[in-house]
Amino acid sequence: MEMEREARFKGKFYFLIIQFFLVVVFIGMITFPLYAQENDLCMDCHGDKDLTGKNAKGKEISMYIDIDRFNNSVHGDLSCIDCHTDLEGMEDEHPEELKPVNCRKCHEESYKDYKKSVHAKPGGGGASCKDCHGYHYIVPNDNFDSPVFIMNIEKTCDKCHADVAFVQEHAGIPNRILPGIIYKNSVHGRAVAEGRPDAATCNDCHGSHDIEGPNSPTSKIYRLNVSKTCGQCHPKIQEEYDESVHGVAAKQGIGDSPVCTDCHGIHSIKSPIDPKSSVAEQRIAKTTCPRCHAAERINDEYAISTARVKTYRGTFHGLANIGGEIKSANCASCHGVHDIRRSSDPKSSINKKNLVKTCGKCHPGASEKFANIPVHFAPSLAPKSTGEIVIKIVRIFYIFFIIFLIGLMFLHNLIDFLHKLIIKAREKGPYFLRWSIDERVQHALLGITFIILVISGFALKYSGAWWVKPIIKLEGGMAIRAIVHRVAGVIQILLGLYHLYYISYTKRGREHLKALIPTFKDIKDAIKMVKYNLGLSKEKPVFGKYNYVEKMEYIGVIWGTIIMAATGFILWFEKEAALILPQWGFILARTIHFYEAVLATLTIAVWHMYSVVFNPDIYPMNFVKITGKLTKHEMEEEHGLEFEKMKKEGKIKE
Repeated sequence: MEMEREARFKGKFYFLIIQFFLVVVFIGMITFPLYAQENDLCMDCHGDKDLTGKNAKGKEISMYIDIDRFNNSVHGDLSCIDCHTDLEGMEDEHPEELKPVNCRKCHEESYKDYKKSVHAKPGGGGASCKDCHGYHYIVPNDNFDSPVFIMNIEKTCDKCHADVAFVQEHAGIPNRILPGIIYKNSVHGRAVAEGRPDAATCNDCHGSHDIEGPNSPTSKIYRLNVSKTCGQCHPKIQEEYDESVHGVAAKQGIGDSPVCTDCHGIHSIKSPIDPKSSVAEQRIAKTTCPRCHAAERINDEYAISTARVKTYRGTFHGLANIGGEIKSANCASCHGVHDIRRSSDPKSSINKKNLVKTCGKCHPGASEKFANIPVHFAPSLAPKSTGEIVIKIVRIFYIFFIIFLIGLMFLHNLIDFLHKLIIKAREKGPYFLRWSIDERVQHALLGITFIILVISGFALKYSGAWWVKPIIKLEGGMAIRAIVHRVAGVIQILLGLYHLYYISYTKRGREHLKALIPTFKDIKDAIKMVKYNLGLSKEKPVFGKYNYVEKMEYIGVIWGTIIMAATGFILWFEKEAALILPQWGFILARTIHFYEAVLATLTIAVWHMYSVVFNPDIYPMNFVKITGKLTKHEMEEEHGLEFEKMKKEGKIKE
């Protein structure tokens, strides 16, 4: 009986299993047609390739759905109403505007990350799920066709971040840069282009759904998190940096302490062997380290010596590096790259116990004494060691000795110069008056104001030059420079106006002006002079009161004074000028003012100085600007036509 009861129980159990299986199959048979019917119902319209509609911005877009592509997507087993939930139960045409698709229903964790990202901030305009992943044809992330596949990420982000109009429109996005464009030329961008799967792309550094701004403490690009972010690919370097003087300072909240991006860049990171890289051997000591270690504010704030960069540049290593010798030791050669430590740290490459090894990398066999030669030596006002005292004594000796010896040399030459000037002035005549006192004063004022304008003008353009430093150190510095420059400019303009009066309303001035007017003879004289100097002709040109060289100089002075005065006033009274000139007018005036100054300076240095100083016929100097007179020999040699004219007029007696 018991066996019979057990057999009946087993039969009922098997019957229940068969019933359950049939129910499951039946439900599946019912739901599949429902799924197919639901999608088929949608495809009655959306299967039409010509179907269009309007998006939220009113732009006409295609509403066609390729059902085959959809079925092959990651959502291919879902029905339309699984995402478009407000269509459930509708059989007729649905409203034109549907509720936005809510991906949160299936992707809760990703949604939570997204909601705290910069893209989800109030105000709109941020990227949503569909902007990065697509709409109906979403494929797995490791699929080549996915917009978020490693090779496609940068292109996907560029849809917004390389669009100038978009970047400028949305607050919070820097409108001065286009990261995607810069990234393409970086070491990471090139690695992606080469197909390297381990190359860093946008989401590796910024995150995927949880992208936050640099000021958020939980952001991957927050200053204190940068080394950790970079450490995803560079773990050993991160470990070295975190233990370095920079890494420790950054963790302690010192915002000025450099992180990876301060030295390497952000989107523009280049290989260290690229000469354009900020960490290339050519640039480390020139620009990268000095950005902090030559910055007065940072040095004062953290009590760091301000002489580190200056003293390095004065050494053999520094001078060779500045000269372009990349093999010469730079900052990283001695201090390390990522593992920079205090000199008191036993692990530091510049710790006294490690100096022999450090120097030995370039100087095999370096002794302990050699390794301990000071690199960043700066003379102390209160020397303590024997070496410092001896060096200070030698420096003081040489300074005074140079002043004394060179002073004697200068005094000797000055006495000799004045003696010869007196002898020349007492030479027996005849003498011919070239310039009157009035004319010599005009020339002196022109020369003095020109020199002042050149020095004070270029001091602004090249404010970092060594010869400008004494000007900057004066009380008032650049403000005084500006006043001196403008006063000299006004004096030169007034001098120009007086000269205009002189050549217009005085007999002597009109004679000078008439003689200074260029003629075709000047062109012939220039050609003849070149041929004569080259030995192609034995005929030397004979000049009148002024030769072609002097006429060119005179025209140059007039031309330059007018241009420099006009542009100078524009730069001086920029607010008033802006009311008249176009927006680019001020920049144009500044450009003309600079290049005209260069032209004038070089003209004086090359053309005028040869004529009045370095010409062997008159060396060491043309004394007309001092005495106003020419000897008979000088008249015959330089102004033969004028000399003959004076003879005919009886002004010269044989």
